[in-house]
Amino acid sequence: MTDAAKNAETAEQLRSQIAELKTQGESDRIDFEQ
Repeated sequence: MTDAAKNAETAEQLRSQIAELKTQGESDRIDFEQ
């Protein structure tokens, strides 16, 4: 695999992890406000 392909794959994984964390953070905030 080329470095570019590896980097794209890593970036994609990071994006999905960040999206998950944001979702968790938002649900935590909602729970906290109730």
